[in-house]
Amino acid sequence: MHWFVPVELSKRGGSGGADADKQVELVAEALAEEMAARRAQPLYGPPAGLASHPIATVRLLLKRLALTPAMGT
Repeated sequence: MHWFVPVELSKRGGSGGADADKQVELVAEALAEEMAARRAQPLYGPPAGLASHPIATVRLLLKRLALTPAMGT
């Protein structure tokens, strides 16, 4: 199961000129950090004002869906 939550990429340079592959990497890193924070502190507030599901999140989801169980993550 994959959890996708709103992330804020503006601090990471994810908006604007980065290519699609770089944006997917930034989203994957941001999601990993956000999920680690949520595991450490299960009671969390609403997402930050600029947090969203950018197009790169959809690309990451499609990339993960294309993997078969034998391929791993």
